[in-house]
Amino acid sequence: MCLMPKMVCSLVFAAALSIFETAAAQNLDPNGGTLYVANTPVMTDGKLTGCQLTFDAVIRDYTYRQGAFIAVSGGVGLMITQQTIGTTVKLVVTALDPSGRPIPSPPSRAYLIGANYATTLDSLVAASASDQPGGLFSIFKAEPTISIVLDALKTKRLMFAFNQNNSGTDIQLPVELDVVNTAADGAQIRSDNMIKGYAKCVLMLINK
Repeated sequence: MCLMPKMVCSLVFAAALSIFETAAAQNLDPNGGTLYVANTPVMTDGKLTGCQLTFDAVIRDYTYRQGAFIAVSGGVGLMITQQTIGTTVKLVVTALDPSGRPIPSPPSRAYLIGANYATTLDSLVAASASDQPGGLFSIFKAEPTISIVLDALKTKRLMFAFNQNNSGTDIQLPVELDVVNTAADGAQIRSDNMIKGYAKCVLMLINK
């Protein structure tokens, strides 16, 4: 997830788009895809208190932008406070204006989709603008987020959904959890190490 200054994030976005828009990127889906996924355990006072899964992706937006590329970064988190587990979803969306300049485009709704189209939206506790331009930070109850995430670790695919322009129509974003990096030629570098590490973190957290 782009946690760097705005100018650097813009350069990262431009570089990501160049991967997808160049003819040399024959290894990538022309509609975009996952650039990388990472596992970040959260430690507080020397103890495990959370598990963060973060990602970067570039996709074509056929819902609002006639197939133009948008960059999406964010993740899902599990946090424990006073023996209670809560879950979070953060999404940061960046579009391009007609001149090609990156423009933050925050969603007003973001959630996860599980098997049989079950979603986490009904378990939403609160949502607000995140600390990054274009971002939305949402807090959910523990379930069904935990179950959806654990199932996703098995299938190596986690589905996020979000809207734009305060609309009722949502974009679905499949994140491939075994993509740990993307090479300059567009080849996705895959490994199960992130999945194993995040699964271990989650199981340790929920069994505390």
